[in-house]
Amino acid sequence: MLFRSMIDQFYPVVGGAESQALRISMKLNEKGHKVIVLTRKGKEEFSNNENHNGIDINRLPILGVNGKSKLKSIIPAARWLIQNKDKYDIIHCHGVNPLEWAAYIASIFTKKPYVVKIPLSNFLNYAGAKKGVKMNSVENGQIISKIVRPLMLPALKFIRKRLIGKADRVFAISPEIQKALKTNGFKNVSDIPNGIDADKFYPVNDSEKKALRDKLNFNEEELLFMYSGRLSQEKNLMILLEAWNKYKNMSTSKFSKLILLGGGNHQSYTCEPELRAYTKEKDLTSVIFQGAVSNVVEFLQAGDAFILPSLWEGMSNSLLESMACGLPSIVSDIPGNRTLIENNISGLLFETLSSDKLCECLIQITDNDKLRKTLGLEARKIVLKQYSIKIVTKNIINEYNKILNVK
Repeated sequence: MLFRSMIDQFYPVVGGAESQALRISMKLNEKGHKVIVLTRKGKEEFSNNENHNGIDINRLPILGVNGKSKLKSIIPAARWLIQNKDKYDIIHCHGVNPLEWAAYIASIFTKKPYVVKIPLSNFLNYAGAKKGVKMNSVENGQIISKIVRPLMLPALKFIRKRLIGKADRVFAISPEIQKALKTNGFKNVSDIPNGIDADKFYPVNDSEKKALRDKLNFNEEELLFMYSGRLSQEKNLMILLEAWNKYKNMSTSKFSKLILLGGGNHQSYTCEPELRAYTKEKDLTSVIFQGAVSNVVEFLQAGDAFILPSLWEGMSNSLLESMACGLPSIVSDIPGNRTLIENNISGLLFETLSSDKLCECLIQITDNDKLRKTLGLEARKIVLKQYSIKIVTKNIINEYNKILNVK
């Protein structure tokens, strides 16, 4: 089969959605299915066309900035899909962004089916619609004003609902999202969670961990807490730093460090400047801003525990990666995290807006070696049983076959 994969950004851009699309594409290729990716050209230095590990990548030209670029990409994307209709059998939209509009337009002319993956339960909202989170671009008076955005959202929600409803299949990555889809009247829903390459992300033994720490310049006796992801407002990282400040005032935390993997990348929702200012104000020298790294797996394997304090998640790729590496996780008590973590069984849940509760979890993980090992082992088992990329890809192929009537 020939698959056309569509995503807002793709390799070499590194993020949860991008990593997931790359994993699935590579696994499909391994099974003999041709995958072609259509995406936006995020930077001028990216080539228009390239092949990465057998995956053909086609990038649309940069047309404007931020949201304007996405909207302006719809017609060029639809045109490409129509002109190259013989190169694919089905279109797979990874996430909801204006490129699913292109899939719908192309399907009218080509009669080619398309599927849409839904990564969040608030899928009908557009950027800036989530309560409690403000875009820096809005606050700075750039492009989209506070007046125009509320007027646009009802129309955009109506269009998005219609386009998702026209899809031949909708992939929900968690039970919460599946419930939200059905509540909104969608019937063509399949349960397809995110997948992880458990052969790449795996626990290491003590000697391997020591070697990794030497390589990454960490001491053997340090207790390393890892965070991996964007430094943005929805990740609730200020609560993490407030909890860490309380935790570091206790003698039990003497050899502990908090490693933040990822950056703000000048995004509209970045909170990196505030985080850096807070660590400086509180003299939190044990907090390391590592920035975006290409070897996340090595940091996780070198670590002792993982923290994800997000306000919302669909199904966190970072959390899946840490679980696959056998790390005990401390995560906010939100639906997306509860799908993966059972409290005191495969990780620890804390009250999302409570730095005190998070601090208690930090202490619990620090003081109990046996608990760390038990939680990590159970987390790894869950990944192998339900979220291996091999299992997820097999289920995706089964869905494709149903749509295409392939036996």
